[in-house]
Amino acid sequence: ITGVVCTLKANGIDFITNLGDSLFEYKEIYDIKVTDELILVYISEKNAIVIPKRAFKTKEASYNFTAKLLEDFKNYN
Repeated sequence: ITGVVCTLKANGIDFITNLGDSLFEYKEIYDIKVTDELILVYISEKNAIVIPKRAFKTKEASYNFTAKLLEDFKNYN
């Protein structure tokens, strides 16, 4: 995988790589946890997709993405 583009959609999170496209709908997401350095999107109790905050161009972009993700996930559930 050469890179990953992560996009928030109305119904979930879309991950696009050179290998393909994976949409994880909010109904499929078990939980979301945020640390100082990581965004952890749990797709089961023990399996998470790890999004490093350093992957964003700015701290503001990381903050905005995280806030929107948490809001959308909360509103879905």
